[in-house]
Amino acid sequence: NRMRADPGAECADVLVLRDGRVIRRASHPQTIAGRIEGRVWWFRDITAQEEERAQLHAVLESVNEAIVCSDEAGRIRVANPAASRLLDAASSELLRAPLHHYLRPEDESRGLALEAFASKSEGVITTHSGLRIPVEVSRAAAQLRGNTLYIYVMRDLREQLAREAEAR
Repeated sequence: NRMRADPGAECADVLVLRDGRVIRRASHPQTIAGRIEGRVWWFRDITAQEEERAQLHAVLESVNEAIVCSDEAGRIRVANPAASRLLDAASSELLRAPLHHYLRPEDESRGLALEAFASKSEGVITTHSGLRIPVEVSRAAAQLRGNTLYIYVMRDLREQLAREAEAR
């Protein structure tokens, strides 16, 4: 037990109860005049947050569109399985990679910054293996703990462009 080995240590963990509730448990030492005299414990029911997280995870895992989230510096923070397939890269390879290595605006005259994407526009992705794929990109921003998270939803346009070419 970590607390027995180091009574001054803070600890936190998550408990899953038999009835399905999820409890976050944390503890830190209580000191009086510089001496540890006991511990303060607190418990918080996080069942609702865990259920919401599981639902969001299920949505990200099941949608056909590629979804990538990047931080303010343009590093990929989240990539769903559809993004991994479209970009031909494992999720582990995508995480923390610069998004501009994969995604560029179709009209590069506006600059290569990811801000060049309007809320919905077209772009080109370059897969891990170098294949260039036209995509429709929807971009949105969200605030998360004081930081901006950019969400890119990408749809492969190859089939649509092939149908349009056949129709001409």
